[in-house]
Amino acid sequence: MTETAHHGPSKERLAVGLAAATLTVAMLAGALAAYASDAGLAPTRVDVSALEVFRTNITVLGGLALGLFTGGLATVVGLLQNGLVFGYAIAAATLSGHGGAVATGVGPHLLPELGGFVVGAGADLWLGATLASRFLRRRALLARGDLRTWLRFQGAAVLLLAIGAIIEAVVSHV
Repeated sequence: MTETAHHGPSKERLAVGLAAATLTVAMLAGALAAYASDAGLAPTRVDVSALEVFRTNITVLGGLALGLFTGGLATVVGLLQNGLVFGYAIAAATLSGHGGAVATGVGPHLLPELGGFVVGAGADLWLGATLASRFLRRRALLARGDLRTWLRFQGAAVLLLAIGAIIEAVVSHV
């Protein structure tokens, strides 16, 4: 996971960038769909514990990890699905005149939560594509350090999701 003058960013970092780009494009597409359909959505207050939020987020992170077994394809599909739904919901609520509720209900925990998903999904994309490539070339699936690197990224993702869950339960109000 290092950068060199000769090779530029590592494959792991490029995969995290691809995950971020995929999620962003999906959120924009979801927002455009809400705008085009003139959808309306009123946010409702839901009181949840940090543990419930964390459990839900870990379930999503686990779903994104299915890309390990599909060459990264399931991770991309999961990012697209979650991004479309999130972008649509945010835009629909905002278009319905609930922008303030969206800002205070989602804004506080948005960065750590999305960051956690992007970091975890990036690691899944990288390792899933790496495993598929090695399998097709009939090479050893895991090289030294692969699992350690993936676990390091997943640890960072889990930490970000835990921080996001605490913020969502304590600060966010929607």
